[in-house]
Amino acid sequence: MIARPPFSLWPSFSELSADYRTGAGEQREVALGDGVSVQMNSRTSISLANDVIELVAGEASFSRKSDRSAGALEVVAAGGRVATTNGRFDLRRFQSGACVTCLENEVSVAYQGQKKTFRAGERVNYGEDGLSAAIAVDPDVATAWRKGMMIFKMTPLAEVVEELNRYRSGHIILLNGEKARAPVNGQFRIDKPDEALLQLEQAFDIKSRVLPGGLVLLS
Repeated sequence: MIARPPFSLWPSFSELSADYRTGAGEQREVALGDGVSVQMNSRTSISLANDVIELVAGEASFSRKSDRSAGALEVVAAGGRVATTNGRFDLRRFQSGACVTCLENEVSVAYQGQKKTFRAGERVNYGEDGLSAAIAVDPDVATAWRKGMMIFKMTPLAEVVEELNRYRSGHIILLNGEKARAPVNGQFRIDKPDEALLQLEQAFDIKSRVLPGGLVLLS
């Protein structure tokens, strides 16, 4: 329970021991030296050890001022390594993998002996299924969190609920498997996740039950 708390109700030990952390609904900008700039999303933890930047949990955007003498910017997460010399990328970690979105110039990802290089407007995932092919993404949607927004375009309700969980205390559990696949289109403010939850309940005729500890059951 310390290593992997149920429903992420509290930070894990590795998150608590990280050098930089953000709580639910909190965002933060940090400068790591050598021109490296990081914008951290909610519930994000970053550790620094032996000149290695590791995304322990959550999501962050990384960039470095153009300076070839400083070498490549490298970030590790979930067994993968992301590198760029003059690019900017968004890295999001999941329980068993991560996804990398290139926002400027070019980024490379190395994972389990595989390596892939891709350009701005493309995304690569890695995890249990290996390293995926690069797919095109909408940069405005991918970086909406930096502007305090969540934007969904035909996104399954289950994924929307997981995104809401990033920005509020406690945890929302969707019990209705059929509605979990329902597509969601809309924009919601990050600082008002409960308003977004209420709109989803009304739109999909979902009943909610609030339990102690911030748990919300949707059926």
